Amino acid sequence: MITSLKNLYPFIVFIGIVFILLSIVLYISTFKYKKKKLKFLAIFASLSKRNIILLSTIILNFLIVVYYSVQIKYFSNIVIYLIIVNAVISVITALNIHMLISTIIYDTISIISLKILSLVYNYLENIYYNKLTFILGIIFLLLLNVYEIYVTFRQVEIVFNNKERNLKWLKIIMKLII
Repeated sequence: MITSLKNLYPFIVFIGIVFILLSIVLYISTFKYKKKKLKFLAIFASLSKRNIILLSTIILNFLIVVYYSVQIKYFSNIVIYLIIVNAVISVITALNIHMLISTIIYDTISIISLKILSLVYNYLENIYYNKLTFILGIIFLLLLNVYEIYVTFRQVEIVFNNKERNLKWLKIIMKLII
């Protein structure tokens, strides 16, 4: 158990550095408000609390998978549990069948891909080093990262489309009431 927690330490440091850099960039970008910057920041301000949590779980899932695909030597079963817990929180907050299905499918593919990448790394490290296997592992790593970028943008799109549908229904309901 202690070794599993020690394996999480580099990820926690990575997340901390990402949040510090992101906060510095956002702080610097808010010095001078222009319409484009204000419009970009206003997209996130109009989200509901549920959609903000959903967006946070999507970004956290992206960071977990990308970090552990690059730092595959720290991969253990606790990473699988992190992805599963994150997916459960995402499914609970989504309340959308499309988001539910996509989260389950995407996270299953991510877990299987990380496990395969871990097996390739362990094969190269412990059993037999082969240049062709190493090159195929790097190609698989790149494909996994491109896949995660696509999945993240797709799920963010679902969240924003859900917000627009909710606003459309809210406008219809308000017209009926008034």
